[in-house]
Amino acid sequence: MTDAGMATVLLAESIQQALQWKAEHGEKARFAGGGTDLLLQTRSGRLKPEVLIGLPPVAAEVEEEGGVLVLPALATLADLAAHPLLRSQVPVLVEAMNQIGSPQIRNVATLAGNLCNASPAADSAPVLLVYEASVVLAGAGRRRELPLDRFFIGPGRTALAPDEMLLQVRLPLPSAGERALFRKFGPRGANVISAASFSARLHLSEGTVAGARLAAGSVGPRPLRLRDTEKALEGLRVSELTAMVEEFAVRRTPAGNGAGATRESLQAAVRRDISPISDVRGSAWYKGEVIERCLCWLFGRLGGESR
Repeated sequence: MTDAGMATVLLAESIQQALQWKAEHGEKARFAGGGTDLLLQTRSGRLKPEVLIGLPPVAAEVEEEGGVLVLPALATLADLAAHPLLRSQVPVLVEAMNQIGSPQIRNVATLAGNLCNASPAADSAPVLLVYEASVVLAGAGRRRELPLDRFFIGPGRTALAPDEMLLQVRLPLPSAGERALFRKFGPRGANVISAASFSARLHLSEGTVAGARLAAGSVGPRPLRLRDTEKALEGLRVSELTAMVEEFAVRRTPAGNGAGATRESLQAAVRRDISPISDVRGSAWYKGEVIERCLCWLFGRLGGESR
């Protein structure tokens, strides 16, 4: 036990011990894994925990259980991104994790921290949402599983009970015929909070979008599934989508092209799905434009892969 300023620091030797201490101290205590967000919040005065419970290091031992990948959420982002199973099965998640912060941050920050911070800009969240991931939450003597889509409540707010921690992330293995993509936007290429982010997971069958899962960050009070846009995409031919790339980007319908109504339908669906606000990273208008252009980018990528 040590004392750090106003907070007592308890260094747990096991996850079970950490959970027991959290049950004893309740809302007065906070878990400290990598601490990259926690440190900033305590220094700024946004958080004033009386007790900090330091968590022991957790190895990035990713396992497969019945077609589901099980990720230890308390492992560091760098260790998870280096795991061969993730790199081979869900490289888009590795891509997203490798764009969080800087190498120094990823070497200590955890996946659990990125999610539990509940920032609308959490870069791991859109990819995990399109894979319909779930989270395993643990308290002293109990566990429960919750869809990630129900874990986020609002900025800085999650479904965690006061005595719980996020222990695992579970996501289904990709199936044949899927395409998954991620893109992040900010004022520079690294170590930046996203002005907007976008992920897509499409199941293609015989040149048609048979299933679509889309998600975005920084365009609502929490990371969002774009459910109306998903429905608008399903059933469309890849050739229809790639034909829209130029007109989608420049907001015009070429003469004799019947894709204008489809384009407008998709744009309207995007606007229903998102509710961006203006902040220091961009205006609400800009963020909406970014997500619409992400569809254009997605269609262009599909066209490139089909050739």
